[in-house]
Amino acid sequence: MDFDELMKTVGAKMNEVRDVVMDFTDKAGKKAGEIYGDTKVKLKIADIQRDINHLYREVGKAAYTANQAGEDIAAVIGDKCSEIQRLYAEMEELNKSLSKDKEETAPEAGDDVIEVEAQESPAPEEDAPAAEAPEDAAAE
Repeated sequence: MDFDELMKTVGAKMNEVRDVVMDFTDKAGKKAGEIYGDTKVKLKIADIQRDINHLYREVGKAAYTANQAGEDIAAVIGDKCSEIQRLYAEMEELNKSLSKDKEETAPEAGDDVIEVEAQESPAPEEDAPAAEAPEDAAAE
C-alpha cells in the first residue's frame, strides 16, 4: 500500500470516527435536555407535595378550632379540602407526563445500547498487618 492509499484509508476512518462522535454528542445533548425537563417536573411535584402537607396541617388545626367552638367542621375545611384535591390532580398530571416521557425515550430494538460489565473489587490481602489499638494511657 502506498502513501496515497494509506492517507485515503486514514481519512475515511477519521470521517467514520467524526460521524460517531457527532452522533454521540447529539444524543448526549438530547438526553441532558430530557434530564433537565424531568428534574424540573420532579421539583414541581415536590413543591406540590409540600403544599399538600401544609394544607393537611391547616385542615387539622381548623377542624380542631371549629370543634372547640362548636362550629360545623365541614364548612370550615371545605375550601382547603377542595384545594388539596386540585393539587393531587395537578400532581397526577405531572406524574403522567413523566411516565409518558419515559415511554417515548425507551430504547427500541436495534438501538445502540452500551453495556457495562460489572467488575468485582479485589479481596483484601490477608497478609496485611491489622491496625493495632492505641494503648490505654490509664493502664500505665
